[in-house]
Amino acid sequence: MFPGNRRGGGPQGVITDPRKLAEEMAYPRIQDPERYVVDASSIIFPSDALRTTKVLRGPNIQPLPHLEALPETLTAEVVLNVGDNISTDTIMPAGSKVLPLRSNIQAISEFVYSQIAPEFHLECKEKGSVVVIAEKTTGRVRAASTPRWPRATWGCGPRS
Repeated sequence: MFPGNRRGGGPQGVITDPRKLAEEMAYPRIQDPERYVVDASSIIFPSDALRTTKVLRGPNIQPLPHLEALPETLTAEVVLNVGDNISTDTIMPAGSKVLPLRSNIQAISEFVYSQIAPEFHLECKEKGSVVVIAEKTTGRVRAASTPRWPRATWGCGPRS
């Protein structure tokens, strides 16, 4: 079903071709105001005096870890083949156990692939550089840097 049918059918009470609604009602036009009101009073602009301000962080808000640039040539071991059509939640599960760590890459990395390979994070730490193979497609990765900590690298494509 065309998604617009649900929206277009609302005024009619029945499934309706949304293209025909223009015959029965005017398309609403929204006019931009001549001037937008912007209140910048809550913005603290950068200054030399503020450069030395210490940032206070809670236990689960950590700065991004320093990641070395990937080398031209990488020697690594394949430790996981995730198959095809893996979901985002399989890569990085959500929920009350994981989400409080979302600003702590090192802590949250322990949950990467934990649903299909509970020891994955330990194997990555032990082996150093590792590769994860995906057959064709994978879910969107919410925290793109998380699988890279402590040193997982992605490989996508058909198995050879």
